[in-house]
This record gives sequence, C-alpha cells and structure tokens, in this order.
Amino acid sequence: KAAKAAQAEAKKLGFEWRDMGKNIKKAEALAKEGKNKKAIKIASNIAGQLDAIKKQAELAKTAKPHF
Repeated sequence: KAAKAAQAEAKKLGFEWRDMGKNIKKAEALAKEGKNKKAIKIASNIAGQLDAIKKQAELAKTAKPHF
C-alpha cells in the first residue's frame, strides 16, 4: 500500500520515476509466490524514493537554463 501511495503522489507531482510501476508489479508477483521478504524490500524501496521525488519536484520549480 505504501508503494502504491508513493507512486500516486509522485504522479500527482508529475515526477513518477520510470520503474516505479514495473517494480510494484514485480513486488506483487513475488508476494503471490510467497516471497514476502523480497516483495517487502522492493516495496519499501519504492516508498523510500518519495523524499527524493519531492526534492526533485521542488528543484524543478526553480530550474532555469544556464547559458
């Protein structure tokens, strides 16, 4: 749930990272196979990326070309 919430917030900010959705699907597949530790590790990593995504979104607000 935390990974999906992080993905939704990243989409809302306009900065969903390329592999977020792919990794969520991978974690869900691992969980269905009973490989919960691996699934939790992947999902936790995705949820942990949200702080960096928020920083990226903030920096993008003030980004300007440098000539």
